[in-house]
Amino acid sequence: MSFSLPYELISLYTDLNLKSNFYWDVTMPFVIKFLSVLSFFIFSHLSFSFDQSVDFETAIKRQENYSYAYLKKNISPPGTQPGFVVASPSTRDPDYFFHWVRDAALVMDVLQAYEKNQIKRDQYLQNYVKLESSHQKKNKLTDQGEPKFLKNGEAFFGPWGRPQNDGPALRALTNIHFAKSLYDRNRAAAEQLYRPELPANSPIKIDLEYVSHQWANPDFDLWEEVKGTHFFTRIVQLKSLKEGAMIAKKWGDPEAAKWYATQQNKILEQMIQFWSEDQKQVFSTIKQVGGRTEKVSHLDASIILASFFREPKESWSFNDERIMLTFFKLIDVFKKLYPINKDSLVAQKLNPTWPELGVAIGRYPEDVYFGGQPWYLLTSTFAEFCYRNANALNKTSQRTINFKDSNLKLISQKYLKDLNAPSWKKLGDEFLARSIFHAGAAGEMAEQFDKESGSPLSAVHLSWSYAAYLSAMNWRKKL
Repeated sequence: MSFSLPYELISLYTDLNLKSNFYWDVTMPFVIKFLSVLSFFIFSHLSFSFDQSVDFETAIKRQENYSYAYLKKNISPPGTQPGFVVASPSTRDPDYFFHWVRDAALVMDVLQAYEKNQIKRDQYLQNYVKLESSHQKKNKLTDQGEPKFLKNGEAFFGPWGRPQNDGPALRALTNIHFAKSLYDRNRAAAEQLYRPELPANSPIKIDLEYVSHQWANPDFDLWEEVKGTHFFTRIVQLKSLKEGAMIAKKWGDPEAAKWYATQQNKILEQMIQFWSEDQKQVFSTIKQVGGRTEKVSHLDASIILASFFREPKESWSFNDERIMLTFFKLIDVFKKLYPINKDSLVAQKLNPTWPELGVAIGRYPEDVYFGGQPWYLLTSTFAEFCYRNANALNKTSQRTINFKDSNLKLISQKYLKDLNAPSWKKLGDEFLARSIFHAGAAGEMAEQFDKESGSPLSAVHLSWSYAAYLSAMNWRKKL
């Protein structure tokens, strides 16, 4: 929805006062100034692109189609090698025209879950595996912990936060999922992704060996700002070693399977260190040794993203009460932090089929990057969190949650009418509505949107933003 109201008012004013030099010469500048302020006020409280004629269900489906189309454009774009997943087409302010190991792995894992055409899906993944196999063997500063690569396939050697050890764990998971999907159709091809020989020379084995030997060392977090021990990184390392142990055992590498399982258990034993009983929340980073020091709250939306790499009822999963407490605390803090969250009924007033707009979610409260703004991908991540919990409840006979923690009971009542699947779905829809309300007229999603005006900010067409939206929609469809 775009506004022409200020210009219409100017035209009306001109018609009424055309013969009056006084009004034109003296009054008009003040009116124009007033109208410009009014225009800014309107735009700061309403997304530029909201189409009030479209019902919510149509809008989310349309955004799904847009998101997948844009995501595919960011895979192997002109001038890059096949399999190159550009984080964003943006080349300045900021320059994101790189293949980040983390982003690419997450994007391709979503793609292989989303793309229904097996031939197309296999081609995307084969190109990705081939490119990443070359990346693994390139000259790098920090072995497999190197964060990103140039379009010519070489590693980025400029100053950066490195190593980033979530990358190889995520890449291993994406390749494991591809290998499993190939196994019954083309066993020989699948087994090329994991071969037992040492030194490791196959894509999955290379990453699992790196993760299993390096997990205890400090590294930079997924936001590339803090060096230490990170909840998100540990969880994805845990997941990769768990799945790696199973594939090693199945494909004739029993000693490696035992080694990976042993390291997995060691990580799991240490995860309790991230829990603060005093603050009743999960800390995003412990044992910090470098990087930014402003994150005094220890709250970070990456904790919610990490919970997706655990199964329901496992510790640190999305339905673990410690994760849920952290989830609601993050909502509380961002609701107060971003002015845009003050009016949650703006879409519903224009089209009653829309839900209230959920809280816009950023990375962490102390964020200063681009002024510290909400992120599309994290707002969609919070929607997915809700849909996952709704799905988990639908699969149990209980159908409602009986929280043990009194703090969780209290804080959850602010956002969930009832502790059942429909309430979780409703909350998820509110977050999803927030994400698409601030998308462009043709479904464009940048990295961030302005905390006051809702306008897109930072890198345009962020691949991870589209992948996060598609992932949330996948979980919504299961309800």
